[in-house]
Amino acid sequence: MTGAVAALAGGRGLSVTANTPVSGVGAPTNASTAVATGGTPPYGHSWQKISGDDLSPLSPISASTQFDGPVPGGESFTAFFKCVVTDALGRTGESNPVAATRSEF
Repeated sequence: MTGAVAALAGGRGLSVTANTPVSGVGAPTNASTAVATGGTPPYGHSWQKISGDDLSPLSPISASTQFDGPVPGGESFTAFFKCVVTDALGRTGESNPVAATRSEF
């Protein structure tokens, strides 16, 4: 996996990092993975769309997901997502936004 890594400190020692997925042409984009540190395992994950085109996470409650959606031929769609992580004690942290792009060329 390549891309920038974003981190944002969550409540009470829980932090989340997520990589920016690589753009995908004609298929879902490569996976973006959120890694939680601190807090109390196990962790629950929730990928949430912030803004952008009609893309969605294929595994919205997993640490890793790909993003896909109906992209008309000759177009490129981009959407921004964050991963909210909840630890066993109910504390949450969220990643900085990651951009997912899918093209049909």
